Amino acid sequence: HSNQITLIPIALGNLNKLRYINFENNPIKSPRDDVLKQGGDAVIEYLKKLYHSAVTSGLELCHASLRHFPLETCTVPALHSLILDDNQLEVLPSELMVLTSLTLLSAQRNVLRKVSVECGMLTSLVRLLLNDNQLSSIPLSFGRAKNLQEIDLQNNQAWSTPPPEVVMQGSSIIISYLLQYGDAFVSHRLKLQAMRLVCC
Repeated sequence: HSNQITLIPIALGNLNKLRYINFENNPIKSPRDDVLKQGGDAVIEYLKKLYHSAVTSGLELCHASLRHFPLETCTVPALHSLILDDNQLEVLPSELMVLTSLTLLSAQRNVLRKVSVECGMLTSLVRLLLNDNQLSSIPLSFGRAKNLQEIDLQNNQAWSTPPPEVVMQGSSIIISYLLQYGDAFVSHRLKLQAMRLVCC
């Protein structure tokens, strides 16, 4: 209370008997204000989930009233599963690229408008769930995720990348489309046969 603390350590999440925390009148930058404004109980719960994610390799922050991507997740590079459903996130930022062990990334039912191109570095992805947002494009660099098995882009804005005629054909065609671009980054040859593309 009334100090110059800028960061609340994630390690506090290991204090099982922690019931109260007062961080008022401190210039705290981590966690961000969308977490802090929910009060001490919410901050303690947030810290506990982050701390234990290092053990379980999974983190679920659903219905957490998040407006900003929780950058603290990037301090847990061994995460395999990150679920951020039902928040108010607008951007999946470039910092996500450090979570190279992710096999599941879910940000369903947010207000996403942008997925940073660096997110294509998540080459271990198996499932990518971005339905019910406000996206019109995702990075073609997701084609580098050779193990991608499921992608959900339903109920977003009018698509430009991938094109709408690809998106409307569902997960398997979207994945094929992205993988063709992933191969093209290496071979410098792009093959889009059987995609039912509409020429302008």
